[in-house]
Amino acid sequence: MIMKRQDVVRATGLCYTTIYNMEKAGQFPARRQLAAGRVGWLRTEVQAWADGLLAVVR
Repeated sequence: MIMKRQDVVRATGLCYTTIYNMEKAGQFPARRQLAAGRVGWLRTEVQAWADGLLAVVR
């Protein structure tokens, strides 16, 4: 399933600028180009990223 920008912001609690910067630094899953001017993230990749954070905290 594809997540829109607002879904990723809501799910992670990060602002879009932080997500963008982390993505460019290789610290967040890469967006996928869906159409001209439209991008999305794979829910499985965002979930795996979040699970990785939880693993570090534990």
